[in-house]
Amino acid sequence: DGVVVLDNKNQIILATPKAERFLNIKSEKDVGKNILNFIRDPAFSDYLTNSNWERSLILEDLNIEKRALEIKLSNYDEFENFLICKDVTKLKKLESEKKDFVANVSHELKTPMTVLMGYIETIIEIPIKENKKNQILKEMRIQIIRMSNLINDLLFFSKIKNINHETNYEE
Repeated sequence: DGVVVLDNKNQIILATPKAERFLNIKSEKDVGKNILNFIRDPAFSDYLTNSNWERSLILEDLNIEKRALEIKLSNYDEFENFLICKDVTKLKKLESEKKDFVANVSHELKTPMTVLMGYIETIIEIPIKENKKNQILKEMRIQIIRMSNLINDLLFFSKIKNINHETNYEE
């Protein structure tokens, strides 16, 4: 994590190397400058002036590197505050990929279910010859197999995730 020590006027007293990199601060020349000169975001400005710092703030695309930073302010004493910044770019990317994955899986499951529902309604509401009914039942079976394969794939991915999580936890 990067740390910036601020005075009670939000001017930089000290910045660690990681904070310098994350926020594009150069300690030698930027000491005494207001932190708002480096974090130009209305949400951060509100967060800074609110002084209710129980929660952290996520800011995305802060600088040239398109980082997502988690910012947390806390009081050190009556004259100084700490600004802690953590790079959460990978976490935000994973959250986005997870959201896309869930959307894709939902779509992939919904398609065969829609086909099945249409066939079921047809069989219930319309008299159908035996050979046409058998053709419909075969197509329904194909859609059920498709959904079953997708669910088995999801269970497999879940097992892999759990194995990786357990392995990382033990290290």
